[in-house]
Amino acid sequence: MLLKINNANFNIGATLIFFLIFMVLTNISWRHQSDLADIAAQAIAKDIAEDFNRNENFSDAVSVLLLRSAFHGARGEMAYDEHDETSGLYGFNLDGNSPNKHGLEGSLQSLGPVTKKAWLVARSIDEAYRLEQSASSYSNKYPRYFISALGDYIYFPGQQSLEKYRFRQEVAERYGMLHAEHSGGFLFRKLQDASRAITGHIDRVHQYLNGERSIMSVQHVVYDQSSRKTEDDVIGIMCFDYSLSDVREMINRAMGEGHVEHYLNVSIIDHHGVLIPVSGGLVHADYSDASINGEYRVRVSVNHWRYFFSHDGSVDTSIGVMLILGFIVMTLLHHRRVKIEASARYKDSLTGLYNRAYLNVQKRKLTGSHVLVVMDCNDFKLINDTWGHLCGDRALQHVGRCISCNIRARTDHAVRLGGDEFVILFATDNLHSVREKMDKIARDITMFEPDVALSASYGLAALHSETTFEAALNEADMQMYLSKRQFRGSE
Repeated sequence: MLLKINNANFNIGATLIFFLIFMVLTNISWRHQSDLADIAAQAIAKDIAEDFNRNENFSDAVSVLLLRSAFHGARGEMAYDEHDETSGLYGFNLDGNSPNKHGLEGSLQSLGPVTKKAWLVARSIDEAYRLEQSASSYSNKYPRYFISALGDYIYFPGQQSLEKYRFRQEVAERYGMLHAEHSGGFLFRKLQDASRAITGHIDRVHQYLNGERSIMSVQHVVYDQSSRKTEDDVIGIMCFDYSLSDVREMINRAMGEGHVEHYLNVSIIDHHGVLIPVSGGLVHADYSDASINGEYRVRVSVNHWRYFFSHDGSVDTSIGVMLILGFIVMTLLHHRRVKIEASARYKDSLTGLYNRAYLNVQKRKLTGSHVLVVMDCNDFKLINDTWGHLCGDRALQHVGRCISCNIRARTDHAVRLGGDEFVILFATDNLHSVREKMDKIARDITMFEPDVALSASYGLAALHSETTFEAALNEADMQMYLSKRQFRGSE
């Protein structure tokens, strides 16, 4: 009973300690993941803000170059525009393979004949692109294009044939590209006093979902200042498209090369609370925010399961696995020790057979048919008196070995009741086979030391549902005494 209580106390205590340690380590890991989310949000927001600002500077450069061309006149004259009857589009370089033929580096697609203003915008974009190429390695990083505010033409700085893309005004309208707001003199103020400008507050971000080909389009307004008004006129928007692989590259660039993005859920959220997923899955409730500009923030959360299977989470995972394995091993060792101790309570220290206490427990569990055998050594007192108790102990050990070697360890049970008296329970109802086995045990017992006469007598009885254990024990005991009388009569 004491062992059972101790075992229960151990299980409760060990489990509580395990969960306490596990919760502490989990809390540390959660804090680490939260710190990673904070660091990632700040780094990604900073990197995206730099991209937004770079794109905005490009758009501002187009506005300034357009203003300069209006004041000083563009060098060269607008060449004739092409017309594609199939699509009904006008433009320049519609076939996408004749650069510089019409004075433009890219392709211009228009719903009607190209206006002088559209041609000047395209020329300004080309010039801004050349200036950027000479000053930065960023050029041509992401696809970019210009859409007029009226939605009547589109211009690609690079070649774009009609076979790849045909401009449709309704598509631009569907994605809200033609609703750029007036800036309230934003660019005018920036040109006058850069410190008064609120960089980035006019960014627009749209997402077009199409699996791995999904696009995040960042849009910046291009202004016409030729009227010299303090209110800038919106002439169109520059669009900068980021694919999912581009976004992952941005995250890698912000966090350092590796596989951090595999466990990061990253979204951009606007001031209306609209989420635009850009990497990973949906952002969890436990997230970190970082501001990109007045309009947008980066929201980052950690996917806990992916984190634990990542390189960064390998230490946390290893500690958790070692803790669980340690708990399992400790529990198994404890139960093994308890089992050994419990087994020792029912073992006879001299012969290695079970003791009387085990028989008292076992007889209450017996089911089915058994054969019960009572065995006693003949004239064992004479051995002790003649050869001494050490020899008697050796004789009893020999008897124990003879019994153990001839019974089935998992189903049969051999018990030393005390002294030289033994009880054997055979899990069978075949009295004949048990008698043959006991005859062999009796023969083996006689093969002790040459000078010591050691033998045993036994009796057996059937034990089944209609017979009590005590009745079978008495019957086997009576047969054993009859066998002893026969032994003494034969001497």
